[in-house]
Amino acid sequence: MEFEMMNIDALLTMVDETQTRVTRGVNKVLKESGEPLKSEIEQNINVSDVDHTHAKTDVQMTNVKSENNGLNKYIEVGYGRATGWRMYFVEYGTYSRFKNEGGAKGVRPQHIIQKSTESQKSNVLKIQKEGLIRILNLRGTGGD
Repeated sequence: MEFEMMNIDALLTMVDETQTRVTRGVNKVLKESGEPLKSEIEQNINVSDVDHTHAKTDVQMTNVKSENNGLNKYIEVGYGRATGWRMYFVEYGTYSRFKNEGGAKGVRPQHIIQKSTESQKSNVLKIQKEGLIRILNLRGTGGD
């Protein structure tokens, strides 16, 4: 990239445009990288419908969130409000202190989100790496 002498206003405009392009690109890449995880969670849910809303149709992805003055960006993928409260018990299990007395047994934890996250980790990271390379226009320049 060559730099030409120009006035400071034009240079600041170019920097602002670059910052905007990178910010929008990072947000898009984060959303793209959340899709495989969302699909994996939906595929791994094996819970029958007890209420009117099935957990498979209630897996949601948040908008991009940020912490530390925008330095750390992330999205969250998981169950929505309609099913999240009961999928908590499926995810982490329940305990029954009465099972030794012949009472109801607890629910075995299924760790659906944890297993899905572990299985899709490399795919998510690959999507993020390729997206960031695309944003920074490093493809083909030897910068990997």
